[in-house]
Amino acid sequence: MARPQFEALAAEGGNRSWQSYRRGRLFGETAAPLLAFMPGSFIAVAGLVLTSMTSVLAFAQNEPSETARTEVDAKYPYCIVDVENLEARSLATAIETFNQQSMESPIGRFQPAVTEDETLDAIRAFSMQPHLPVNVKATLDRIAQTKQLPATAYFRRFTRYDDGQRMNRVWWVRLVITSDEPPVYGVPVRTKEISWRSYTQMERQQNAARGVMLLNRFSSYFEVEPNILLKAEFPKDAQKRLIADTKAAIEGDSAALARAFEWNGVSDSTREFATSELEQMRQANIESIKIRPRNFKAPMVHWSAYQHYQPNLPIVGYMDIDYRDASDQSQPLRTLSLEIGKLGDELRMVHYIKDGKPKLPKELVKGLSIRGQIEPLADGTYLLTNIITNPGSLLSAHLANEEVWKRSPSLQF
Repeated sequence: MARPQFEALAAEGGNRSWQSYRRGRLFGETAAPLLAFMPGSFIAVAGLVLTSMTSVLAFAQNEPSETARTEVDAKYPYCIVDVENLEARSLATAIETFNQQSMESPIGRFQPAVTEDETLDAIRAFSMQPHLPVNVKATLDRIAQTKQLPATAYFRRFTRYDDGQRMNRVWWVRLVITSDEPPVYGVPVRTKEISWRSYTQMERQQNAARGVMLLNRFSSYFEVEPNILLKAEFPKDAQKRLIADTKAAIEGDSAALARAFEWNGVSDSTREFATSELEQMRQANIESIKIRPRNFKAPMVHWSAYQHYQPNLPIVGYMDIDYRDASDQSQPLRTLSLEIGKLGDELRMVHYIKDGKPKLPKELVKGLSIRGQIEPLADGTYLLTNIITNPGSLLSAHLANEEVWKRSPSLQF
């Protein structure tokens, strides 16, 4: 079976040299690459080093420039995953510890405690999966019989699920079973969907640049639980004008492109990316273009490399472009959701711009390490997760400890 590979991203999200790749991503021809387990070898990637069978990544953070050295405390979700030097313990003890640690999660603190009975039920159900290796099934059967966890099993929580199409806010509890060799297998003890949102422009830009970023990756997250609202209504004439300009911009009308977006403060790389997204739609069979009001309200943080970003207009909805690959109509319908804001009586698609100067914490992260884990699913796709030790106040590290990416292993070595 082909194993997916791992690549890092540039913080700005790529350039025109990736245009054919981005087209493949949009059309589903190419999946975002995943972390590879390559015994006896290493890859140096953007300051990270992938080594040995366990695929541990270790790196030191670069010393900041004097102009960027700002003494402020970073705010970040708290998620430290410590699974080193575990010992065998009772299932009850492991569950009690997990429930205590879940109180540190803004989502987990409001969830019912995990119980031993539901865990045992989940283990028994999961052990019936036909794709499980014999040794994993044997481990699960022993846990169910003895109610004891070996040192190679532990609980993890996840609050962010990137399914390759959108970002989902979830509460997942999984019992992870590891062995001397990858991959890992996770027993889904709790799988709760809370809400979902379309990717932000910067998330799309990062995804298009080939892969999942670990260091300095872009992250968007809610500061507080979002309020789900009734959908707002927009003036019909403003909607019609923006849809007409979007259609014309896709066909190459530069004047329509200028009208469709709010360009104030936009960097060259973001301008290039936005233009290329519409250019790629020119190669697709577009089935519909419609405006969808945003149905939630909550402060969101957009962050990368200690730099905050904000949309250049307050976001009020999305321009949903439903399309199929023109060369293969059997491919599923896909949606490109472009964020829109309101400027006076008009609607405009928005871009993300820098919000102030980079703000560094008082203490830099040292000794940060990442262990990537791949979990094969019965349908042939993979879940990618990371265990990041000593995340300090590195926001992307804490977020990554609670995030799951689902991808297809279409890229090969």
